[in-house]
Amino acid sequence: MIESLRASRYQMVKVWYLCDYLWGDPSNTAGAEREGIIEAGWYGDDELAGETVFPDIIKTTGIALLGDLHTGIIDPGVRFADF
Repeated sequence: MIESLRASRYQMVKVWYLCDYLWGDPSNTAGAEREGIIEAGWYGDDELAGETVFPDIIKTTGIALLGDLHTGIIDPGVRFADF
């Protein structure tokens, strides 16, 4: 999925990949902490129900069904921000 956000002073483009978990524990990096990411982990749909999740398709489609999407690139268009 391509996520594009245009603000007054910059434009940010994020590329999200769907992957299979093989092994290991997720951990924060210094870069993630600078962005305000405070926790990394593996979660199921039920654990994310009351949370803010990006990209939005994770909550609208559900984690289990994301693997069934064989449409290639998903690009919902540019979002605009007031900052």
